[in-house]
Amino acid sequence: MKTRVFIDRESRLAFILILLSIFFIFSCRGSDTESKLTEGTAVIKVNLNGEAFGDESSLKQATLGNKVTTPLETIQRKITPFNKDFDLVAELLPVSSSSSVNNEQASLKGAPMAITETILLGSKIKYKVVVYKSTGEYVTERDYIHGQESSTAILNLDGGSNYTFIAYSINSTTTLPSVTFSDLTNKTLSTSILSEVNGSSDFMYYRTDMQVSGNNPNYLNIVLVHKLSQITATIDASATGYNITAVNAGFDSHYPTYDVDIKTGTVSRKGAVGIAPVVFSTLGTPVIVGQPTIVNGSTLTGNLILSSITIGPLVQSIASNALTDLKIISGVKYNLKLSIQPTDIYLTYNGQSAARINGKIWMRYNLGADMNSNPDQNPSVVGLHGNYYTFGRRLPIAGKTDTSPNNDFNSSPASDNAWNTGTESNPAKTTNDPCPTGYRVPTQTEFQALIDATLQNSVGTWSASNTNYTAATVLTSKKNRNVKIVLPAQGSFGVHTSTSIWGVKTYTSKWLANDRGLRGIYWTSTINNNISYFRALADGALIRTVSAGNGDVKFPEIKLFGHSIRCTSQ
Repeated sequence: MKTRVFIDRESRLAFILILLSIFFIFSCRGSDTESKLTEGTAVIKVNLNGEAFGDESSLKQATLGNKVTTPLETIQRKITPFNKDFDLVAELLPVSSSSSVNNEQASLKGAPMAITETILLGSKIKYKVVVYKSTGEYVTERDYIHGQESSTAILNLDGGSNYTFIAYSINSTTTLPSVTFSDLTNKTLSTSILSEVNGSSDFMYYRTDMQVSGNNPNYLNIVLVHKLSQITATIDASATGYNITAVNAGFDSHYPTYDVDIKTGTVSRKGAVGIAPVVFSTLGTPVIVGQPTIVNGSTLTGNLILSSITIGPLVQSIASNALTDLKIISGVKYNLKLSIQPTDIYLTYNGQSAARINGKIWMRYNLGADMNSNPDQNPSVVGLHGNYYTFGRRLPIAGKTDTSPNNDFNSSPASDNAWNTGTESNPAKTTNDPCPTGYRVPTQTEFQALIDATLQNSVGTWSASNTNYTAATVLTSKKNRNVKIVLPAQGSFGVHTSTSIWGVKTYTSKWLANDRGLRGIYWTSTINNNISYFRALADGALIRTVSAGNGDVKFPEIKLFGHSIRCTSQ
């Protein structure tokens, strides 16, 4: 016999409601599960958009090809004498964009503007991407080569999760520092560091925090920010006319290594402060540009050290720093321009056309020359020849085209101090000196200094002829090849000596003894147990001294020879 179970209407309704509730609960759980599953694996696409210099706030506004400008310090400039003949004009400029900002911005307090501009990074540069959970735990990392990102394993993460992405590089195609941890048992963002990185390495950094999706690809658009200063140096010696063939230069306030806090990108400098050398890979031109120099230091008192430089024939050592008290800020890009400005120049001095060489001013013409003639004519011309003078006398004994003396010849030799009553190192002009106001006959020391400060070459035809006005010696400044002293080979007037039966000597001047075109002889004011003069031949110039009993020419006869005069400043 079967037993029937009767369920009243209210019970049935309650049972149905229970079933519906159970169905609703499981349906909701199923929907949650499906939603979670749709996130799936998050694929990270890495794009290296470029590199940038500038402050962080400006960088957030900058995109590829766009510029953001912020005021910088004014140009740092200094003029430093190398010696009495060279000035070094040094300028350190933050990279500016005065041409790309409007006039109102550019005129703001006269300050240059720093560019925060994203530019493309060089190809094949290595960089690393390190991933951390939002809670700080280390997840994974990938090494990339710019332009070859597809060769690196795909970066897959959990869709719907939050991560911190760190990217960095040292702007190298060969080297990429590894992430290390201050606590190997606790690999987190806070314990992640780069340790003992070479101080000349160009560290660049990027960080972003974001939630990744499993529905669509996630793009990591990286702009690497330079964390150290970069300085590009240019040395311009074009004003000298010579090429630069050697340089030894660098910036101080540079540390040999640094550590990096991966969490913030903060650089901690280490070791004894030293020099960041500037490397000039191409020499032998008037203008040279160095490779960008990384300075691992932030300072308000930095120095540019230019130990030595070779420009043409000049090798110059610099005792003092070329540029001092530099404000070098981490992350800022600078251009440094060094201009070599020779003080060897042409000028008008006391009404005379002159040249300053080695700190000394010389007239560009012989006494008695035609000052309307071009003093640099090659070959020389008759107008550049001048008068002939005996030692210690004011009046000439002959003119530029004469071959025999005039009546102003004085047969009595002048005293040794007739042109200089001072000393060799501190000469004093006399009333017998034929040079114009502000000038005097040079000493032996001064003429030798002129020889030492110049390069010598000969022009024209060097042969003895009273009508040969072409030969000359050209002394070209070692500092500025555009500045020259041209000394025509005028020859000299001789002296005739006769002795009476009582032993008395009589002196008379005679013809142009050595002839024009064969040699150039110029008086100095120096007599110190001998007499000296500048002598130029076809094969070179020198200072010659003659003493009593020296060959056929003896005191006092030598004083009565007729030579040329080139005046120098008092």
